[in-house]
Formats: sequence, C-alpha cells, structure tokens
Amino acid sequence: SFIDVDYIFDNKGDRKLTWIITIPKVQNIIIRTESKTVSDILKREIETIPSLLHSKLVNDSWEKISGSNAYQDIDFKTKIINDTFLLDIAVKQYPNQSIKLGARVDNERFGQLSLEAKQMELFGKDIEAYINIAGGQRNYKIEGTLKFPSILSSLWNWNLSAYSLSKGIYTYSDIFSSDYNSYTKKKGNEFTEEHFGIKSVFSRYLGRSGLLLFDIRYDKQRFFDKTENPDFVYSKICTAKLTGKYDTRDNADLPSKGTFLEFSLESSIFSFENNPSFSKAQFALKRSFTFENHTFTPLVIFGFSDNTLPIAEYFSLGRDDMFYGKREDDKRGLQLAIASLEYRIKSSVKLFFPTYLSIRYDMGSTWSSFETIKIAELQHGLGVGIIADTPIGNARITVGKSFYFVKNPDVIVQGPLLFSFAIGTNF
Repeated sequence: SFIDVDYIFDNKGDRKLTWIITIPKVQNIIIRTESKTVSDILKREIETIPSLLHSKLVNDSWEKISGSNAYQDIDFKTKIINDTFLLDIAVKQYPNQSIKLGARVDNERFGQLSLEAKQMELFGKDIEAYINIAGGQRNYKIEGTLKFPSILSSLWNWNLSAYSLSKGIYTYSDIFSSDYNSYTKKKGNEFTEEHFGIKSVFSRYLGRSGLLLFDIRYDKQRFFDKTENPDFVYSKICTAKLTGKYDTRDNADLPSKGTFLEFSLESSIFSFENNPSFSKAQFALKRSFTFENHTFTPLVIFGFSDNTLPIAEYFSLGRDDMFYGKREDDKRGLQLAIASLEYRIKSSVKLFFPTYLSIRYDMGSTWSSFETIKIAELQHGLGVGIIADTPIGNARITVGKSFYFVKNPDVIVQGPLLFSFAIGTNF
C-alpha cells in the first residue's frame, strides 16, 4: 500500500524503535497530456479504482491501460506530500492522424491486407473518424465510422457507421468410402454473401471489464451462387440488437487467465415485403486457467434463431481455430452449439517468438430448426497445433480431423486429416 512510514530510534533511554505510519487523508489524480480529450479506457480505469492507496490495484490498472495500446506511452508516478497522496499520470497519445496496415495469409482465404485510417479531434471537436478497408481474393470489407465519445457528457458513446462487405463461401459434400467408416471432403460451388448498410451503436463501459452495446442496423443483403448470374435483388432488414460483454483476459488471442462472456439478442423492428421479421440470440463463455506453464481453456457457444432467419444471417461452424477437421463455413444453420477444451503449454525452447503447443477437442453442430436438434448428431473434432505469438499476429500450423458416432452398427465415421496454417491479424 501507498503509506508514509518513518521511525524514531531512542539510543539513549530504553533504546526503543518506534514506527510512525501515516495514512494520507486526501487522494488526488493529475493527468498530464497534450490532447484535449482523454480516452474512455483511462477514464474508466481511474474511476473504478476503489482506493488509490492500494498499490496492487494501481499497478493492475497501469498494466491494463498500457496493454490496451490506446496510448503511445503512459507513466504512473506516486508521491506523498504531507497528508496528500498524489497519482501523477503522464500520457503521450498517438498523433491525431494515423494509418495502420495489416496482413494475413492462410489456406482458406489466401492473402489479405487491411488498412485503417484514423482522424482524432475531427474539426477540432471531440469526434473521431475511422476508415477501415480489408480483404483479399475472396472477401472484402469497407467501413467508415464516426465516433462521438461521452455524448451529452454521459458515460455513453455513439458510433455511426456505413459499410459494404462481401464474402465467398464454399459448399462442401461428404464422399463416403465403400464401408461408410470414413469420408473425404469435396468442394462444391462458391456462393457470395453481400451486405451493405448503416449501423448506429450506443455503448458504455460497466466497471473495469464490462461493456454494454445497443445498435440499430439497416442492411441490404443477398446470397447467390457465383456460377450463376445474380439477379441483383437485395433483401432488406432492420434490426435492434442488445449485446453484453465481460472480459478479464490478460491476452485476447492467447489468454493464460481470465474470463470472456458475451451474449446478444437481436430482433427485427421493421418487416419488409417478402422479408419476414426474425429473432436471433447468441451466447459465448470462455475461461482460461494456468498452472505453471500449463493452460486449460474450456469454451461453450450457443446460437438460436427462428425459422425465418435470412440465409445471409446463418450461424457458421468451421475453420481450425473454431472446429478441427472442418473447413471455414463447412456447416451453416439456424441453430448452433459448440463446446471445446484446449490444453496449451509454452515451449521451453527459446525461439524468435513465444511459441506454444496446443491440443484441442471440439464438439458441436448446426441444425436447420430447433425441433431437429439431436445430441446424437453432434460432430467431434480433435487436433494439435503450434502457435507463435509474433508482432504481426499469431502464426498457426495445425492438423486435425473430425468424426462422429453412429449406431447399428456402432462405428466411428472419420473425416479427412486437414492441415491448416495462418499468420497475421484476424479481419
């Protein structure tokens, strides 16, 4: 704790040592920055520290703020002057204008690039503007966002975005062996999922780790076979969505401790001709535990919707970082359930970057309706991977396969052994 400790030693009389402990009565904070505004994460962290005299809480706040990458540099200094404790925070923010470049290479979407251009304090006001462009051969996303922090001096932020995105989705069929004990994957036609629209998002932080969002989305979308000429007819939806997040992980990509919880409820607020209204809900919980160098991470994901959900809004299952033995978008449906358990150990061999060995078991599936959900139809996946934590994002090399159980006769039907690799930032 931050307290003032002094002592008096009586070396003439009974030679007593007297300790004098002074607890500051006043706690003050000074934030030194050249910018007119201070970002939400710094405000939130400082406001939620129960006591500035608790050194561990102050140190934890510094680590979280520093790790958020919200500032170019931040320094905490403490002083005790008489009966006043002073927390002096020096902040060096990024330039008002910045451009970030990113890249990713994987076996699903090949090479992808991203660009983010940011303008802080637009027109000299407390407004932030962002333009994000990302994509590659099989997908793209363009989004422009205006962010209005602390609207009407409240704890709420408001984002207004316009976007356009396109994503290629392959279909896959299972080709069984003569004894039906194994199958291979055959790639079918490629479909295109397109969206463009506008989105209004209100958000506020809840404590140090919580986030509440409410958004309204107007979206025009279509889903068509690339081998056929699209009719250029888009369906329209307008939805309201409530999302809650709780995140205490020390690292979003490779956590060693902490919990991630997210839930969302989305429903149509207007219905359009030939486009019936729908509702959709999703829940995800992930938690990591570490004992020495051994990390265990269980995960559960559930998704539910009604039967009127548009195809472009379907839940998706696949890709090695979600389910071993499944290609990206291997299975799509109206209902989703996934459970997994990952074991990860940090390599004792010193390489250029921190390297981990990962083993994960997956279980789950998608279904066409709530009534057709059957535990017996669950797919299973098992795989191993080597993951390196590089400055440009995680580098992954994995191998795994999926399988499922059938009765009469009782056999395990095994899928092909799939190899995957990826390096770079997830877009």
